[in-house]
Amino acid sequence: MTIFHLSTTSDWEAGQRRGSYAASSLATEGFIHCSTASQLAATANAIFQGRTDLLLLTIDDSRLSAELRYEAPASAAHEDEGELFPHL
Repeated sequence: MTIFHLSTTSDWEAGQRRGSYAASSLATEGFIHCSTASQLAATANAIFQGRTDLLLLTIDDSRLSAELRYEAPASAAHEDEGELFPHL
């Protein structure tokens, strides 16, 4: 299954220079926020509305070495949806 992560261009480019990418949420929350295909538009609109500096990263979950968990949203923007979101 493919999951998705939205990153800023500058964060992605910095990760490329370092040789690895990690969203800031990995340090602050202990995981990287991701979305399924059906959750992607709502996530983009709720958290990144109006931003033009984003990249959509696609992640093949069968290739992950880190644990992928489906959990309740960590963001108030999604609290009422009752969906589980992929957290890496």
